Amino acid sequence: MPENDAKPLPKAKVRRSIQTAITDAKAFVNQQLWDRDLAALPRIKRLAFSLCRICTIVTKGFISDRCALQASALTYISLMSMVPVLALMLSLSKGFGAQEVLMETIGIRRVQSTAAADARPPLDNSASGAEVPQTQPDPEGLGIDMNSPFEVIEGSKLSELPPQAAKVIQVLLAYVDNTNFRTLGVVGLLFLLVSVLKAAGKVEQSFNLIWGIHESRSIYRKFSDYLSVLIVVPVLVMGATSVNTALSSGRVVEVVQSLSGPLFFIYQELLRMTGIGFIIIAFAFLYLFMPNTRVKLFPALIAGIVGGILWYIAQFFYIEAQVGTAKYNAIYGTFAAVPLFLVWLYANWVIVLFGAEVCFAAQNHKTYVLEGLVDQISVAARQMLGVVLTYEASRAFCEGNNKWDAEAFREQHAIPVRLQEDVLSVLVERGVLLAVANEPSIYVPGKDVGRISIADIEDAFRGLEDPYVSRFSSMPPFTSDEGYTQAYTKFSAMLSDMTFRKMVDA
Repeated sequence: MPENDAKPLPKAKVRRSIQTAITDAKAFVNQQLWDRDLAALPRIKRLAFSLCRICTIVTKGFISDRCALQASALTYISLMSMVPVLALMLSLSKGFGAQEVLMETIGIRRVQSTAAADARPPLDNSASGAEVPQTQPDPEGLGIDMNSPFEVIEGSKLSELPPQAAKVIQVLLAYVDNTNFRTLGVVGLLFLLVSVLKAAGKVEQSFNLIWGIHESRSIYRKFSDYLSVLIVVPVLVMGATSVNTALSSGRVVEVVQSLSGPLFFIYQELLRMTGIGFIIIAFAFLYLFMPNTRVKLFPALIAGIVGGILWYIAQFFYIEAQVGTAKYNAIYGTFAAVPLFLVWLYANWVIVLFGAEVCFAAQNHKTYVLEGLVDQISVAARQMLGVVLTYEASRAFCEGNNKWDAEAFREQHAIPVRLQEDVLSVLVERGVLLAVANEPSIYVPGKDVGRISIADIEDAFRGLEDPYVSRFSSMPPFTSDEGYTQAYTKFSAMLSDMTFRKMVDA
């Protein structure tokens, strides 16, 4: 048999099939998925294509926005700011007389003063020869003082955690409880507030990166918004727990059972789901509040459901891993619970940022095709969009409307949010437009409309201040041909004469 007619080996066939499948999959994801007209497809197929588009955008966004790296930074910041944030939150709740209620809601309560006094070691009497009693040993080998001022409430959610995880929370709250604002002084209190603002600001920065927002909240808005959250969150937690407790009380259960009859099991299942329901609401609130832009409720709820389910899965694996913490004592010694806590904290931030990507994709589904191509859009297209946005803001200003809404314009014309934010950022930086303080997506002209011209947009996007421009312009033919310089000067003069006041009045 000739050598050319020999059949390829089975391994070669498998390898070739795999390569072909990978090539086809890449072609589908990068081109075919976006070329289809969804309106012409059947409903089931349209839904399948939409879900594929969403998954593709979320996956690409999670990678391109470096969410895993952002989660690492947020984990470190969380460790550094955990005590200040909790101290400020509990102190604010204490001002309303609700600190003890909030602690019991968490699943922990303060040990009675008599028991705490008995648990304290007596003063050092070694000089008189008296025997000094030792503190209570740590049976779990975690290096944690067992004489904690708090104890876990039996039957609470915290009591369902492994002892190692519960003790970490006990010690953390003990540190928070020992924070004395009177002894901190003005400098210490300012440092604590700055720590809280820095931590929350980093979270906002990560969300803004996902949404393509270049402007963060002002210092005033950060202080007012974040402080409001620290006040409202404990109240919501206590309110939700109180409602759950009331619905689970014997009297309410008897009434519902008598009214529902055989359908009572539905009520019981709903009560069991209240925990994940509160988590979903918390995630949705986070996605609504943190980005410095307007987020719609429905996308936030979708992302909250995804984030809440993933969080419960991570919680399950964390609890399962904590059960076997004793196995790691030979490696980590008294810090066996710490690595798992760090992994769990990191996983939480990964889930939060993944949900933010889902929220962004759900809200901007009409521009999915263009969102994936934002980085490939030319300077000419960005410049033309800059002219359009400046014209709309100028027209609204000339008509007496000082609040042109860029978000409403974007939704009306299906403009990719990241592209528009990039263009608006350039226009604001060059003084063409001005962002209204404390009102996201509201813009006004940065100067008199009669002094803003097409030349300003041209210069903003050409980047003439780039050092390479001056370097290359000093080479021939720019230095040897005066005709080019004269032609460009005339061109610039023509653009400068085309002001947006004339365009609006035309």
